[in-house]
Amino acid sequence: MTSLNYYSKLITTGLILGLSIAIPSVADTHGANDYINLGIGIEGFDNDRQLKSEELFSLGYEHRYNSNWAAEIFITDLSPRPKGGGGSIDLTQYGLDALYYFDQSNPDSDIQPYGAIGLGISSFNGSSNEEAQVRVGLGLRYLLGDHWSLRGDTRLLYSEETHNADNIFSIGLSYAFSPQKVAKAVVVMEKDSDGDGVLDDNEECPTTATGISVDSKGCPLDSDKDGVPDHRDHCPDSPVGVAVNDKGCIPDDDGDGVSNNSDQCPNTETGASVDTKGCMLDGDNDGVGNHLDQCPTTPAGRQVDEMGCKYVLKRTEEMTLNINFASNSSIVSQDQYSEIESVAKLLQKYGDVSTVIEGHTDDRGSAGYNQKLSQSRANAVRNVLIETYGIAANRVTAQGFGETNPIETNDTKEGRLANRRVVAVMETQIVE
Repeated sequence: MTSLNYYSKLITTGLILGLSIAIPSVADTHGANDYINLGIGIEGFDNDRQLKSEELFSLGYEHRYNSNWAAEIFITDLSPRPKGGGGSIDLTQYGLDALYYFDQSNPDSDIQPYGAIGLGISSFNGSSNEEAQVRVGLGLRYLLGDHWSLRGDTRLLYSEETHNADNIFSIGLSYAFSPQKVAKAVVVMEKDSDGDGVLDDNEECPTTATGISVDSKGCPLDSDKDGVPDHRDHCPDSPVGVAVNDKGCIPDDDGDGVSNNSDQCPNTETGASVDTKGCMLDGDNDGVGNHLDQCPTTPAGRQVDEMGCKYVLKRTEEMTLNINFASNSSIVSQDQYSEIESVAKLLQKYGDVSTVIEGHTDDRGSAGYNQKLSQSRANAVRNVLIETYGIAANRVTAQGFGETNPIETNDTKEGRLANRRVVAVMETQIVE
């Protein structure tokens, strides 16, 4: 047995050396690299060995000669136990595998499958019990980056001496001393994609249409710097900083012939004659433009209609003012002022109009008291018109009617509230 082991080791060593020498002789340097391979796995044994499957640790050094061929020197260590019990057995395996990485349709793929064949020696409990084994298998390397990769493979180990066939499944991590992918040389061709005479490297406007004049950056010329290129600019001398439309011209939004930047009256109605500032001409300053004014010589300050002519009113104006008071009170609340203001505005508009403020009460209390209370209420409203809104005192008269003129029943709370009121009546002929 000793001579057989020695003979097996001699053959194995010779094959390892032969593989080491033969593979480089047919290799080129494309894809060359060196790896440290670390792995863990499990080894299953032939039934004749009567050993339980056992976890293993492996260490290998792989030299890749080119994109296809590589050789790996390896060593594994594990301690299987006999199936019948007893102490573990020290098992060391070492040898050399030749790896062939299969051609791939995508050379940039991160997945690299390979096949393996090699020779190894298994040493059970020391060098006195060794056997040579032929190793075949398949594997897969998955690239994680420039240097790191995952590797998984399976091996069948066959011993000619014992006719036993063992198997190994393992997975591990590999470190490559050089980048695992060869960077491709990039040939940069100077191009002018849009044909404007400016190379793409210096081009800031890469889609300029053919035939357009451009600057040194490949952008269309804009001589007046208004944002509209010369080939579309209908107003090539626009002042700097003034907003323009898509034709490069200063807009005239109201169409009066005066551009927006000079127009001080930007909303002039269509058809109006304007001055140099874009404002409507109004010769008599009555607020009606010359183009509409049918009375162009109206005296200054005179109120006019939409045709520019003075008002001539011959009609009777009448307004009823309703103000309600709290029971037994003649105080005008602040929220009633809006009602009084409507009377004041009419009196302010028509200076010849006078008004009578009528005061009324409900029937609660004596008739004499209610008469005085209604007069107080009428006086209170009259005072607001005079003191708050500046109506002349001789234009406002106050008169109390007590409970004599109810407009609702006094039998309900709501009806009594309606009867506690002040009414302003204006009747006059207005001629202006």
